[in-house]
Amino acid sequence: NTVTAVWWPEGVDGKAISKKAREEHGIVLGGGQGKLDGKIFRVGHLGWFNQEDVAGALDVVESLLAAAPRSL
Repeated sequence: NTVTAVWWPEGVDGKAISKKAREEHGIVLGGGQGKLDGKIFRVGHLGWFNQEDVAGALDVVESLLAAAPRSL
């Protein structure tokens, strides 16, 4: 496998979080396609990477999620 897909929590603007991750932290998250657009993000793990790279990206996602407004 080359990517892992993760559902965004209900009520969270995943596109906004992905944009902040890229612009503020240099972390690029793959988005969903078609019906999954804005509902999932994808983390790539093919090529030159290590456990710290993936953990660092997920740490950024976790901190942005904690600060994200929710619409329920």
